[in-house]
Amino acid sequence: MAEQSSNKFHFEKTLNIGHLLTTAVLIVSVTIYVMQIESRINVMEVTQHNMSLRIDRESGRTEATLAKIERYLQRIEDKLDRKADRP
Repeated sequence: MAEQSSNKFHFEKTLNIGHLLTTAVLIVSVTIYVMQIESRINVMEVTQHNMSLRIDRESGRTEATLAKIERYLQRIEDKLDRKADRP
């Protein structure tokens, strides 16, 4: 009977200070890690928004420039047509 009681698995009811400190450090580390990830995500969201605005501005400028080029080409074409019509 004494052999059976010594082979039983049991938990100690005491708390080890090392385990408590390790758990606390782990919780703090995970919290800091998650906060850093959130701050990086916020930075990336702001960067993406700024890039989107920049792309929109560049697109508008490009369209305006192409419109100018088309007008210049039309003027050149009109001048060439007038020269070709002269005898």
